[in-house]
Amino acid sequence: MGPDDVESSVGAYTEAAGLSQLGTYLESDFTAVDEPDESFDAVYALDSTCHAPDRVDVFAEAFRLLEPGGCFESFEWCLTDRFDAGDSHHCQLKHDIELGGGLQDIVSLHEVDAALDKVGFEVLEAFDMAEAPEPSISWYQPLAGPRLSLTGLRSSRVGRSATYQFLRILEALRVVPRGTPGAARLLNTAAAALAESGRLRTFTPMYFVLVRKPA
Repeated sequence: MGPDDVESSVGAYTEAAGLSQLGTYLESDFTAVDEPDESFDAVYALDSTCHAPDRVDVFAEAFRLLEPGGCFESFEWCLTDRFDAGDSHHCQLKHDIELGGGLQDIVSLHEVDAALDKVGFEVLEAFDMAEAPEPSISWYQPLAGPRLSLTGLRSSRVGRSATYQFLRILEALRVVPRGTPGAARLLNTAAAALAESGRLRTFTPMYFVLVRKPA
């Protein structure tokens, strides 16, 4: 599926919902958006800026696009203060998340704060929502799965191994595309690392920031 197919597919959903008059779509490099300066009154990002080679570049582009007084809101993937760079287990989990998530590097909460400050944003709110009063289900629980359930079995080491072997059979029979088992193993490695990092609280995908471009 190419870029034009993606845009038309999303547009079809909008049209079907009767909302075409409320929005348009633009596929673009989020560090170089093809729109004029100060053309938006608000900008948001959800689980995406972690893919930028440098947070400063994407935050600077959000700053450029915003009108004075406009706000930028984002959920950031970050290492927490509990991450220990001298702990080999912590570092292996970080590596596995990066590998499975297609990330160059996972930065700390403080590095996100510094990048926002560098481009000139005023911080209104910044906190790790994962540290808020515990909900009934933690963000990482679906990746680990409850122990006594089909979901738990699927997310267990045994379940993931069985899925991998089944996909190898389907690949040999040419039922699934070549490389599917390898992709599944990569994603399972990342899922396991996310669940363990969530349990240890060395990583969060829920660092919430709300900042404003000075008026």
